[in-house]
Amino acid sequence: MHKQQYILYFYITNKMFKKNLFKLFFVSIFLLWLVSSISKADVQNIKMTYCENVGVNTQDDSKLISINPWEEQEICLNFSSKEEGEVNVIYGFTEWSLNNKWTQVCNPSIEEANSFSNLFSNDNWNIRNFNLKSGDIKIIKEKISVPVGMSGMIYGCMLHKIKGVKSQKMFTIEALIKRHLNIFIWWAAEIKKSITLLNNKWDIFSSNSNISVKKIEKDKISLGLLIKNNWNISQNINIEWSVNNALWYEKTFTTEPVLVGPGKEIQISSDALLIPTYKWFFNTSIKITSEPVFAFNVDNLDPALKATTTMTETGKIFIFSRIWIIAGVLALVVLVLIFRPLFKKHQQ
Repeated sequence: MHKQQYILYFYITNKMFKKNLFKLFFVSIFLLWLVSSISKADVQNIKMTYCENVGVNTQDDSKLISINPWEEQEICLNFSSKEEGEVNVIYGFTEWSLNNKWTQVCNPSIEEANSFSNLFSNDNWNIRNFNLKSGDIKIIKEKISVPVGMSGMIYGCMLHKIKGVKSQKMFTIEALIKRHLNIFIWWAAEIKKSITLLNNKWDIFSSNSNISVKKIEKDKISLGLLIKNNWNISQNINIEWSVNNALWYEKTFTTEPVLVGPGKEIQISSDALLIPTYKWFFNTSIKITSEPVFAFNVDNLDPALKATTTMTETGKIFIFSRIWIIAGVLALVVLVLIFRPLFKKHQQ
């Protein structure tokens, strides 16, 4: 009986093994066919370099162009190929957006017209694709012009991809190489730098509505400022904080510099500050230094626009403590004990 069961088990196992092996064979054949049907053209083998950087060991991942309205500038693109065979190169200019990590992300639709690509033109009816053979070099010149009324920083991207020209493959994997290409439109008269402190929410009383005071723990607070950059130049913000009271308590400290972009608002808060248990009234003094940060050459710019600006804010904060209530009650009791005999003598 046991021998018959063993023979049956061996027969079933052997049959299943052959069946699975048969399936594995056909799956392997299918995968090999699929891989062989995919174009192996690699966009990494097509190199794009700005003409002024050819032969220079530099990163071409990001470029900034400074331009005035009505002014026309030219950028020169140098494409070279190490890809085997001939490929079709497609390039374009696209708009950008920010992801949840505040990183500049490029729109991949390089063949669709957009507001950023409208700033560019070439002598080939704005057609932006061409064939490129291995070892060949293609020079392309694009003109940039911006209309009057535009100013400040315009963020965009320059991307390229490839397609195999003579490939008979069934599938083609397309990949994009992206570069940030930003344009700063400026006149000296249009460059302005100014920051403003905005009214701030607080959960501890502050006589200055621009200074927020928040309770973090039992004996810890944090001071804060809400800063807005009003104009079109980034500002590097440095803050020196000072807190003191009439009982010789004093703390001075600084926070890490913060870069505030054009038109942006940012809340800057101090680290947790340990205060005395008795709390009560404190004086606050804050010095804010804003240093303009330029992304273009400023050699010919008015020195006043490059100067650092300093502003100060002061105020009083009140932090409640039951210690003062107890002290007040005790003081009242002492006064009553002191003056009560005098009242009695007066009545007599």
